[in-house]
Amino acid sequence: ERTPGERALGFGAPLAAGQVAFALPVDPSQAVGAALAPGARVDVIAVPNALKTRVSSGGGASPPAPVVLGQGYVILALRTADGAWVYPAFQLDGRNRVVAGLAEVLDRFRPGTPDDEWMVAAFLAAPQPGLDDRSVVDHLRSGGALDAAVDLAAERAERWALAS
Repeated sequence: ERTPGERALGFGAPLAAGQVAFALPVDPSQAVGAALAPGARVDVIAVPNALKTRVSSGGGASPPAPVVLGQGYVILALRTADGAWVYPAFQLDGRNRVVAGLAEVLDRFRPGTPDDEWMVAAFLAAPQPGLDDRSVVDHLRSGGALDAAVDLAAERAERWALAS
């Protein structure tokens, strides 16, 4: 079992020794400054970390080629208290793809602060009475109706918007 630091951007995709992962926006306009915007679609690649592998450019072995870890991921990004971005692994299925339907659910929310982002994540991962006490993610992962999850997210987002 790999440690969280050995997983690509917190997505749960394992990295080989000496690799580093990058998330590249599918649409460059979805990057805000140097950070990816929550809700952005990205491709995730792993490349050799020259500082760790010390592969020389002169004669001998060539560096390993980049590896595509996933394409078209929708980002559920959360900021930690120290300003680091993390990407919860619960948003992925067993094949390291974003759970089908999650993009449509996330589209209902407009988090404005780190606390808002964490509230959305907690909502996605918590049991929901309207989904037979399954979380939104588990409901979608098991093939549950997308409309039910989207409707629940829209209702929750509207309630939170009224409260703020």
